[in-house]
Amino acid sequence: MTCFYRTIRHAQPCLPIFLLLIFWPFAQPAIAAENHPVPTSPPPAWSINPDDYEFNMNAVIRLSNVGVPSNAGGNMVGAFVGNELRGVAMPVVIGGNTYFFLTIYSNTYAGETVHFKAYYQPDDAVYGTFEETVFIHNKSVGTPEFPFWIDLNPNADFPPALEQILADTTLQSIPFEPIVLTDYLFSADGDPV
Repeated sequence: MTCFYRTIRHAQPCLPIFLLLIFWPFAQPAIAAENHPVPTSPPPAWSINPDDYEFNMNAVIRLSNVGVPSNAGGNMVGAFVGNELRGVAMPVVIGGNTYFFLTIYSNTYAGETVHFKAYYQPDDAVYGTFEETVFIHNKSVGTPEFPFWIDLNPNADFPPALEQILADTTLQSIPFEPIVLTDYLFSADGDPV
């Protein structure tokens, strides 16, 4: 303001400050791109239709990368039961911290084990996590004051896991339908099973 006032009053140009004020908004994306490289591939196309499920629970989540809190704006969190996506959340910034308000869906009232994966934008990669919770309808995990922390570790190696196989009954002398176990195997880190 003083420079502008001097320019009008004394006709002394303050061109550098004037140009900075004019062009600063256009420089912001370039500065941001320099500090956060643009991902080479798009984030995962995780989406879910809540109408396909009868029950839900909620989680307030924060991400950390090898123990260091992550506030990258392009991160995503997905909740999975086996290989099936059951919830997805985008980041919300509150007080300078990034939170994920995640609704997890199920058609089973309780008992399914929910594990998490996260798209970590700075590495442009999806990582599995060791954290998990048990689904219970209307359950809440974490709060903004005490969030449920998910720690990403790019070097973690997860063992293959087996989804729950539904109980089956049959009458005597009628054989069970065969079960293909590979349909129930999954890997949290994306390694082949």
